[in-house]
Amino acid sequence: MNDLNGMASRFEQAERHLASCEQAVAADKVGRRGSWGRRLVDFLFDTAPEKAFEAAQEGMAGVRSEAAAAVTRVVSAAAMRYLSTAAADVARRAIQLDRLSSARKMERKAQNVLALATTARDAFGEAAEACSSASSMELMDAFSNNKGISAISSMRNSSAREAVDEAQKALANLRAAIDAASSVNARVDMPDDFLDLVLDFALDLPFDFLSWSNKAKLDAAEEQCNEAKGAIESVMARLRTNLEQMREVASREERALALIERPYIEQAARPVPTSLRFAIPETMETLSL
Repeated sequence: MNDLNGMASRFEQAERHLASCEQAVAADKVGRRGSWGRRLVDFLFDTAPEKAFEAAQEGMAGVRSEAAAAVTRVVSAAAMRYLSTAAADVARRAIQLDRLSSARKMERKAQNVLALATTARDAFGEAAEACSSASSMELMDAFSNNKGISAISSMRNSSAREAVDEAQKALANLRAAIDAASSVNARVDMPDDFLDLVLDFALDLPFDFLSWSNKAKLDAAEEQCNEAKGAIESVMARLRTNLEQMREVASREERALALIERPYIEQAARPVPTSLRFAIPETMETLSL
């Protein structure tokens, strides 16, 4: 713990310096009350005491970050040594870490599915707008001999095709993510209907048009894209619910892990200096699950 004592001295010194700079700013402002010119300078510019205070804040933030890392490292290592002498708790912790890892994986997959659903919904919305725009220009082209309008109509048709292709790719990514999330063996207690999603709408859209220079086909495509967007939105409500359920499962597993580790962390943290006790970790290590 000697290195923590040195860190505590640095932290306490940074705290005192910050408090001193804060007091200097307050005193400087009081001293400016009797002068409009000095008050104007204070309003328009950072004064020397204010600059010193900002520097002290930055310094304090750096020391606080270093202290947190040092305390976590020292306490976690000591707690692991104490834990290693209790075979039963070592086994319990290993099982709980496995459960937490599985829960975190499920949470990440649920979050990924929701993000992909959002992308797919937005893509179909954009495709519907592109089809609508192309249809409108197609109508103008039908009643005009203007080559400029014909060129614009052709570009709008091309943009609509690209937008529909992007929407279908987004849908394929969503379906693949749902399949992957549904196949995970979580080894934790999950809601029975977790991602039990079959996307109960037919979105195998037949956009293999022989020609895009057909207003009726563009209108049909717009309608299908809007239907797809609405269907995905209806599924997203369930996806949000499932994500919240996964987060609660992960939180529950974290709490269970903390109960196993807490006695050993408390034992390891006893020598930590008072000024650094804010940095005592909740768990023995920062998990990357």
